[in-house]
Amino acid sequence: MGNDKEYTILQLAKIITELTNSNSEFIFKSLPIDDPVRRSADLRKAKRILNWQPTTPLKEGLLKTIAWFKDNVQND
Repeated sequence: MGNDKEYTILQLAKIITELTNSNSEFIFKSLPIDDPVRRSADLRKAKRILNWQPTTPLKEGLLKTIAWFKDNVQND
C-alpha cells in the first residue's frame, strides 16, 4: 500500500544507488507542469478499516525488491 513517510525522488535514488552499489549519475530535469510537487500516502482509512499499518522499513523493503529483480529479470 505504501507508507505515510514522504521521501523525495532524490532521497530514494541515493538510497537505491547505495544499496545496489551503483555508480549511476543523476540527471535533473524540469518537472512537467501538472506534476504534483508533494506526494504522501494517506493511510488513515487502511488503518481504521483494515487495522493495517506499514511495518517494513524502507531500506528493508528496497533490499527485498532489489533481490526479487535480480532473481526474476534477465539483463540483456
